[in-house]
Amino acid sequence: MFLNMKRSGALVMLFAVSWKALVCYADADSVSAFGWGLNNYGETTVPASATNVLAVCAGANHSVALRADGRVVIWGDDSVGQVTGIAYLDNQHHFPFVGMPDNMTNIMKITAWGNITVALRSDGKVIMWGVNGQSLQTNAPSDLGFVADVAVGGYYDEGIWPYDSPFLIAVERGGRAVGWGANSWGQCNFPKNLGKAVAVAAGYGHTVLLLGDGTVAAFGSNFNHEREVPTGLRDVVAVGAGNSYSLALCKDGTVVIWGDHFGVRGGVWARSLSNIVMVACGPEHILALRGDGGVLGFGINDNGEVTFPSGVSGILGVAIGGHHSLAMLAPAISDAPALLEINTYPGFVVRGTPGAAYRIEYATDLGQDAVWQSLTNVVLFRGEQRYTDWSALGNSRRFYRAVLP
Repeated sequence: MFLNMKRSGALVMLFAVSWKALVCYADADSVSAFGWGLNNYGETTVPASATNVLAVCAGANHSVALRADGRVVIWGDDSVGQVTGIAYLDNQHHFPFVGMPDNMTNIMKITAWGNITVALRSDGKVIMWGVNGQSLQTNAPSDLGFVADVAVGGYYDEGIWPYDSPFLIAVERGGRAVGWGANSWGQCNFPKNLGKAVAVAAGYGHTVLLLGDGTVAAFGSNFNHEREVPTGLRDVVAVGAGNSYSLALCKDGTVVIWGDHFGVRGGVWARSLSNIVMVACGPEHILALRGDGGVLGFGINDNGEVTFPSGVSGILGVAIGGHHSLAMLAPAISDAPALLEINTYPGFVVRGTPGAAYRIEYATDLGQDAVWQSLTNVVLFRGEQRYTDWSALGNSRRFYRAVLP
């Protein structure tokens, strides 16, 4: 459950962390979303109901926003119920549509791929809708535990998104990775001695898992060597995947990519990236968010989806779909809330107003009687500061906030 709080007039950021966590913002009603790129189905026309935005994601031709009240707003193509959850057998329900499914409450994470939308609830349950969503929901393993992270992938070729072959990978709170759905290349099969997983990404036919020790494992298809994790890769804090490429964001803000590099041999463009705090992966394109709020794009750009609009600043997060992109926009005011971007090691990046001081606190629950304990004070000399909570080792979860004193 996400909360939006103020304390003694100070802005407060709240987010949950269980090694892998989501980004939340203080004063979330000031965070909006906008889109660019292809708009054939209204996928970049953000509806008025998409307010208090905590996260965004995108599918082939639809877009999703998670609000601070735990509800989701979905808009764009609804041909197979990826917006409303209602499948239309005539396959003609393509016009711009806005949906807020009634069962989409208490949502803590959203993800999408092709014509399917997936949500993770605060009770660890996974909900999905769109193409074969009901089938995936029904066929979920009976012993599936509390899910901490989830990814969906599937067939993609020449603009045809997965109409009949999606697969879902869930990472349980205890670190077990579980997959079901399409499994032609073994993307849902994981060895018992894998170790604890903390995050997951999925592509055309492969799965990328981030393990608790900061290393990466990949399974499934290997058309362009997307399964071959570079030797010595470590200190990874996030993973991503597209059609036939895999990606890792490292603790030092660098990016490593392997597999198909969009025609650039060896992913040379990725080697030049630095100070990256977030990467959004599409089928054949990427958006990278820098610590200073700048956005860089690479890959297929037929509809301007990786060309970030000029004159826009204050970006807090990005997402990329089939041929369109989304971003979260902070208010352009001096006391804008800081962004705490969570990584899969016990730490985060605090981004906010340069020169501002914040107090970092944590609690073990978010109930009415939650006790917040001070960890440290940080000063954003250049608008951002990394902090690692080494005292979190061995704890199953912690909730953090940064407070403007």
